[in-house]
Amino acid sequence: MIAAIQKNLLKSLGIDKLSSEEQDAILERISNLIFQGVITRAMEELSADDRKEFDAVLKKQEQDPASDALYLFLKERIPRLDEVVAEEIEVFKEDFIGTMKALA
Repeated sequence: MIAAIQKNLLKSLGIDKLSSEEQDAILERISNLIFQGVITRAMEELSADDRKEFDAVLKKQEQDPASDALYLFLKERIPRLDEVVAEEIEVFKEDFIGTMKALA
C-alpha cells in the first residue's frame, strides 16, 4: 500500500522525473509531513489512556523504524485510519499544487 501511495505522489506531483536519490529525499520529507497530520488527527480521537500508551508505542517504533507497531496500535483504536491517511495525502497534494501554482 505504501509503495502505491508513494508512486501516486511521485507521478501526481511530477517528482517522478527526478533522480531516484532526489525522489527518496523528497518522499521522506513528504511522508514525515503526512505522518504529522495523521498523528495530529489520531491524537484527537484517542482517549487519555490511549494517548499514554501511544507514547510507549511511539518510543518502540523509534527504536525499530521497520516495525508496524505504531500503525497497528492506531488501526486498532481508529478503525478509519486508512481513510484518515488518504485524506491527509489529499490535503498535502492540494497544498503542494496550490503552492506550486502560486509560485509559477
